[in-house]
Parts: sequence; structure tokens; C-alpha cells
Amino acid sequence: MRASVTAMQQPAAASAEAGADAGAAQVAVLEVVLRTLAVREQSLDFHVRLAQEVAERFGGASGSSSSSSGRTDMAVKDADRPTFLPGEGATSSPLPAYTPDNFAYGSTPLTSWLQVMQAAGEHLQQAMGSAPGAGGAGHDTCSSLSAGAPASCAAYNSGKNELVHSRGNSSGGAGARTYVVWGSSCGWMVLFGAAVFGWRCRGVELLRCLHEVARGCLAEAERQGLAPGRVCLRCGDLLSDDVRGAGLVLLADQCWDHALAAAAAAKLAQELPTGALVVSYSGSSSGGGGALAAQRQAGSGAVGTDDRKGGEQEQQQQQQQQDGRGTARAEAVGSEPAFEEVAVVRVPVSWNPDQALHVWRRR
Repeated sequence: MRASVTAMQQPAAASAEAGADAGAAQVAVLEVVLRTLAVREQSLDFHVRLAQEVAERFGGASGSSSSSSGRTDMAVKDADRPTFLPGEGATSSPLPAYTPDNFAYGSTPLTSWLQVMQAAGEHLQQAMGSAPGAGGAGHDTCSSLSAGAPASCAAYNSGKNELVHSRGNSSGGAGARTYVVWGSSCGWMVLFGAAVFGWRCRGVELLRCLHEVARGCLAEAERQGLAPGRVCLRCGDLLSDDVRGAGLVLLADQCWDHALAAAAAAKLAQELPTGALVVSYSGSSSGGGGALAAQRQAGSGAVGTDDRKGGEQEQQQQQQQQDGRGTARAEAVGSEPAFEEVAVVRVPVSWNPDQALHVWRRR
């Protein structure tokens, strides 16, 4: 009997030990991410390179470090614009020209990011769960995980302000959706998703200097135990990124102008699956949040349809609104919103001690 009990205890002990090891690895990954990026962010050379690239590529200096989240991601002149190879998530959306005003550096702490994820609650669980077909070829291009392989993840215990380790195969399995950050900067919030929840993650950042910092930090994180292939970092335009396999898209949109906010919202309405979430630093009356609120369901001549003609009509309507001639656009295109706001949470960020972040759900 004693031998049988001992034999039964051994697998449990081994499982507990494996869980503890995985939890320690997650902490190590988070520590290296936070330490590496904090050092780089405080470097004078980092900010000089950032300002130089914005000035050289966009004809102006970078804005102050107080008006955007983890970075804004913008387009460049045709000669400088990165290209996506077939199957890398490219779309045929027209890429507008952008101004330097869309660029400002800032960061969102891990604790604030976690509060936003917690505020999303059950909507987040549903959005990032298994989605048959969502991770298929051409829809998700950031996964090299083995199908069915258990993914280590960590839940956040807000009451104790700590990470609690768990295991499951829904976070990073082949059918799971992807967490995407548009304007991923140095990779802070992309790596948070991979290290804390074990999600498949993709970050899209246009500025090469920020992209290179993110790549270096990712390499350090993988040396500390982050699963290789879980995070994909792209240097390119967000409007060329395919989000049909995404469950959560975070927009670094605090300083985006109307043109970019409208184009991004239209793309999200057209491509995101039902139930997917979008996090915006802008409310429903301005910026990215306002553009999301203005989107209408497909079938009423609105965004969300794959019909190219309908998309062209929508772009014309957006341009009219921008020119002051389309004030009744929302009422004209239909009554059913494409997105509903499901949560608002106020958290400290580098440029605002009480920043409101809005969580939207694709209807």
C-alpha cells in the first residue's frame, strides 16, 4: 500500500515541480523584458535615434514623450515603405501618407496593462480561446507552436498583486487566436502577452530603431525561456497587417490623427472575427475610439464587407467626414454598430497618471 501511495505521489510531485519551474521561467522572462527596456528607454542615444529617424523619414521631429502609448505605427514614402511577402499578412489596403504629429514615445507599465486585461474579463477569455480556422495559413503568420502542445501561462491575481502560474493548451495552440499590437514600439506590450498569458503574439512597428530594440529584447527573453516562435515582430505599416486571425488588437493610438484612426478602424471592422477585442487609448468621441464607434455592420454599405466597391464608398464617406461634408455619416450607413464598448479602465501610464483605456468588442 505504501509503495502504491508513493507511486501515485510521484507524478503529482513531478507536475508541481514542472509548474514551479515554468512559473520561475515566466518571472525571469518578465524581469529581463522590464530591465532591458527600462535601460534602453532611459538612454539619451535611444531618444536621439528616434528623433532622427522620424525627422529623416517623415520630415519633422518626434513629438514629446508624453502623448502616445507604447508607440504609434505609421506609413512612409513608397521608397521607404517595408513590403510584406505573400502570406505574411499583407493586404491591399491603400497606404496613406502620415505626418510627424503621429509619432510620440511613451510606455505603459506591466501593472497597468494587466489591469486592462482584467477589466476585459470574460470577453477576453472568449476572444483569445480556440477559434477553429482562425489560426490557419494566411490568417495568422506568427505561430510556430506545435498543435496541441500545452502552453504555459500565468493568470493575474489582482487581490494579491501577483502572477499565478497555470497550464493549458488553449492559449498557444494551433487554433488559438493571436494578440496583436499596432504600434508595438520596443515590444513592451507584445512581450507582456507572451510572458504572462502564453499567447501567440505579433507586434507591428514602422520605425526601424524601435523595431531593432524590440528584436534585441525578444532575443534576451527567449534566452530566459520564452518559447521560440511565440512572438513575431514586424517592421512595417499597420494597414498592411492581416488581423483575420486576431482575438485581441491593442492600438497605440493616443496621438493618431483622424486619417489613420479612421483607416485602422475600417480595417478592423472588415477583418476581425466576431467576438475579437480592440483596446484603444482614445474614447468614443475622438481618435481611434471615435473611429471604432463610427463603424457599422456590413450589409448597409458600411465597413465590414469584403466588397471592394463598398470599401471605396466607405473611404469616400470618411474623406467627406474629414472635410466636414459628412457629419451625418453614422446615421447614413446603417444603425447597427460594428463595435460595442465593453470596459473602460483608468490606469497610470508614462504621460498620464489617470489614462482611460477603452475595450471594444467586434459584434
